[in-house]
Amino acid sequence: MPVLVNGSPAAHISVHDRGFLYGDGVFETMRHAGSRIPLWSYHRSRLESALARLGIACDIAVIESDIASLLSQESGHGVIRLVVTRGESKSGYAPSIDAVPHRVLETRPLPAMFGDITVRVCDWRLPVQPALAGIKHLNRLDQVMARREWDDATIADGLMLDVTGAVIEGTMSNLFLRKGDEWLTPDLSRCGVAGVMRSWVMNEGLPALGCDVDVRDVTLTQLLHADEVFLCNSVRGVMPVTRLQSPGKTWAVSDQVRALQSSVGKLWHA
Repeated sequence: MPVLVNGSPAAHISVHDRGFLYGDGVFETMRHAGSRIPLWSYHRSRLESALARLGIACDIAVIESDIASLLSQESGHGVIRLVVTRGESKSGYAPSIDAVPHRVLETRPLPAMFGDITVRVCDWRLPVQPALAGIKHLNRLDQVMARREWDDATIADGLMLDVTGAVIEGTMSNLFLRKGDEWLTPDLSRCGVAGVMRSWVMNEGLPALGCDVDVRDVTLTQLLHADEVFLCNSVRGVMPVTRLQSPGKTWAVSDQVRALQSSVGKLWHA
């Protein structure tokens, strides 16, 4: 699998890199169709926000040049993973003022796609940290610990609550639920990752079907009383949830969500 480190073919990075030492950086996982990344505008917006919030000065135009170089020979569909770290610095949490950001890009094949899915509720809880909420920083230990809770291949993802009991997201996805004619997605201002597919669904996908989306706190009780539920991410698209393992619950899939899945397919294959 092709890998670029700071724009050049390579397969390693320094053990002194702060991304390796402290998780000091951000990443994006992007589906590509040949040399095209259909959701790049959303990825770019989140990346710029994340870099600014962490105070990492990395030129987005350079990253775009790296991506174009890496994907210039690609013809099929796949995944590109971008990591931007603060770079190297002397030991200690305080970063060097002259640290130069490192860029790592890697292409990967598409993972197995899901149909309608079964999920579970994770025991591991997300901490509340508004300063880091929404961005995709490199510290994914909460998701790792949650994902360790099951090895049942029939379960596609686990739903994560925060320490207050609010339902936030899946370990690798964002959550939408419908009650009657109202679509709802959890508020991510305290924790969680604001996924780019979530943004597309809110801004384009559901509005094109005549639906608005409300953003607010979601309780487990609200989830259990929902009429319909789906998860989404930037690689697998929209994944209708038809079963919650425990507590037991099943949902049907509406024509509306099937139409949304079709819209995502057209987005990727345009």
